[in-house]
Amino acid sequence: MITDERAEAAVEYLRDSAKQYGEICGLVELRAHNIKIYRSLAFLESSGPVAEREATAWTNHKVRDAVDEHSNAVAEKMEIMTKRKAAELTIEVWRTQSASNRARML
Repeated sequence: MITDERAEAAVEYLRDSAKQYGEICGLVELRAHNIKIYRSLAFLESSGPVAEREATAWTNHKVRDAVDEHSNAVAEKMEIMTKRKAAELTIEVWRTQSASNRARML
């Protein structure tokens, strides 16, 4: 049984985490663009055939670091998304229970 207090806490979590969720979504986008920027710069700085320049670009330490940062940001985003979804489901269960309780009282 979901209590009123637990449902209220879920609503408060959704409200309180909105800014953090927005910020992490923006960070994920930024990190994805950073990968492209660093890869392009590494490609332009290298010489040789295109395939060799691609390999050099993808193995560049800044590119690898950017990929790691992006991966970490995605993981953080997924954690927040999962917690927010759990809060939404808590609210939905509480609503269903409340409606059932009201129907029984009639």
